[in-house]
Amino acid sequence: MGLNQSAPPLNEEFPWTLRESFKARYVRLKVTPAGKVEVIVPCGFDRTLLPTILQQKRSWILRALQRVEACMPTPAPVLPVVIQLLAIDEQWPVQYLTSQQSQRVSCRINADHLLIVGGSLLQSGCKEVLRLWGQHKAKLHLLAMLRQVSAEIGLAFDRATVRSQKTLWGSCTSRKNISLNYKLLFLPPRMVRYVLIHELCHTVHLNHSPRFWRLVETHEPDYRAIERELREAWRFVPAWAEKH
Repeated sequence: MGLNQSAPPLNEEFPWTLRESFKARYVRLKVTPAGKVEVIVPCGFDRTLLPTILQQKRSWILRALQRVEACMPTPAPVLPVVIQLLAIDEQWPVQYLTSQQSQRVSCRINADHLLIVGGSLLQSGCKEVLRLWGQHKAKLHLLAMLRQVSAEIGLAFDRATVRSQKTLWGSCTSRKNISLNYKLLFLPPRMVRYVLIHELCHTVHLNHSPRFWRLVETHEPDYRAIERELREAWRFVPAWAEKH
């Protein structure tokens, strides 16, 4: 299943994204645990109606954003000194070294730590090379995990890719192509395995019908509890891993 998203600047009071869904029958508003407002509309919905809808729901949105903000943990340092990859049980200390030999920021992988080297260690450059390293790790590990789970539960896929989606942990197309979010690396293994099962089940049912959920339950009986946990899972993702 695929979803379209954009961020039209119709309201300056709070940022929001627009998502069209072929399953939606009416407009739905959602505030994520990361403090993002998402507007979900049916395909072909008249977008000129959105400013009025957002104004009508303004009080609810602001209250929801305040509740999310109150529950948010104290921000971590902008640049990490240790990276926890819960999905694969790895911990990587990070060191930063200024070097005039190269102005370009690079990430060197040592046996037990990462070394970020560059002539000017600006935060944006350091975060970018760390994200690229994370995506490389995800291609090595998440795709291997997907192949393993696919073999275990007997649901085949065609191609698999790793991306850096903003709001999705994974997606599956009608051609059985699966896309995984590299930020799954920061989640506990139980959640990651469930996401893989969920997307593999979409190779059979490209919807969220009762038959789809029965198939999911066949391979993960505790899926309802994990679904609830996934709603809060963005708290595992460090700020530097998100590209703004």
